[in-house]
Amino acid sequence: MFSLFSSKNDDEKLAKRVLALEERLEAIDRTVKSLKLEWEESYDKLHHLMARVTKRALTASREHQDDAQGRPEGQGEQNSQQATLSPTSILGTHARLQAMRSRNGLLPR
Repeated sequence: MFSLFSSKNDDEKLAKRVLALEERLEAIDRTVKSLKLEWEESYDKLHHLMARVTKRALTASREHQDDAQGRPEGQGEQNSQQATLSPTSILGTHARLQAMRSRNGLLPR
């Protein structure tokens, strides 16, 4: 029934439109995949950096505790500036990041 109303030109136009839409969809899929990969790489870098900062803060707080327990004061003053970072505030950051990821529909790491 519909063949009576369509012509060969209409079929060719529709075929071209379908091909153009498929190409456009594939381009969008590639873009989304590259953005996901870029986001994952950025998150991994941030996670690694947070681990390094946390380790540094814990080392500084341990040195500060050692200084308070009996090292001479001259050596303790050098490490007191490093010990001003609170390791608990840095340690809680990872949990906050996981909570933010779960709120945004992303899987926690």
